[in-house]
Amino acid sequence: MSAFDPAAYGSVFAELLKTPRIMALDPGEEIGSAKADLEALDLDEAFAPNRISDRAMAEGCRSALWLYHDFLVTSHTISQQITTPTGSYWHGIMHRREPDYPNGKYWFGRVGDHDIYPELR
Repeated sequence: MSAFDPAAYGSVFAELLKTPRIMALDPGEEIGSAKADLEALDLDEAFAPNRISDRAMAEGCRSALWLYHDFLVTSHTISQQITTPTGSYWHGIMHRREPDYPNGKYWFGRVGDHDIYPELR
């Protein structure tokens, strides 16, 4: 696995991911300094010049960004509206961080065989 380079995903994502973090399996503390940027995030602008071809995957990225900054409630609100395996994946991670293992297990069970799994192994 190669090192993650936020700049490879454009300046909007690079700014939101500029502080490397090791995510603990607990709720963490909301990083208030990121809230305004997260609220202002326009996915079409963030992915430009590329066009979003999979809106659910893009919303999964939005959910992940909120989770990265420890806004579990907002991440949960976003992920539970994504009715794809990607939404279930982020929903499961959010519940695992609460920690609500049984609920996380339920959502990971709904993910199935997701394309991200080979990258994570």
